[in-house]
Amino acid sequence: MKGIAEETGRPYIYLEPAITKKKGQSKEEFANSIAAKDRVTEGLVCVLATVEACRSFGVRKNHKTHKARILPLIPSVNKSSAAAQVSNILV
Repeated sequence: MKGIAEETGRPYIYLEPAITKKKGQSKEEFANSIAAKDRVTEGLVCVLATVEACRSFGVRKNHKTHKARILPLIPSVNKSSAAAQVSNILV
């Protein structure tokens, strides 16, 4: 994705921390502000990259009942969980 931004002369921006609507500005609003500032009316505006938290679950066997259970994985406890997903957003 970074290469696409470089090839087209558009910015590649890593968002840290992730921009969200809850935090006051959505990624779409952020990209629209770049488009307005750079006067981009068509084509690639920018490439936004971020790491966003996501819920991850695992299957665990209950040794007493011998049945499988689905449990949420806690990132700090289980480092092998897929606790984060990388988002590359083309705008």
